Amino acid sequence: MVYQLTDELSVYANYIEGLVKGDIAPASSGGVAVVNAGEALEPYVSEQTEVGIKYDGGSLGGSLALFTTERPFSTVENGVSPTAVNSATAASSCRCSVSRPTACACSAA
Repeated sequence: MVYQLTDELSVYANYIEGLVKGDIAPASSGGVAVVNAGEALEPYVSEQTEVGIKYDGGSLGGSLALFTTERPFSTVENGVSPTAVNSATAASSCRCSVSRPTACACSAA
């Protein structure tokens, strides 16, 4: 979205989402073997927002922008509830996507 304040000055805002390939479960986590090592975790959505201002004075111009990109990262969690992982790994420690707790890499408890 762009709004032109004057002939030379505009402000804008932007939002975009992207589908990103899931990580691969590591071979170990904290020195403990991961049960589903090498398996691809579920894809996740990354989000980017941006706001800015642009100046175009003919022979002189410029812009200033602020933006942020959010991408879920995997974390190691102990005591994951059985609803967060499949029943074969419910008693395990799991490396789960922060935004998608069903995408886990689990190690034997």
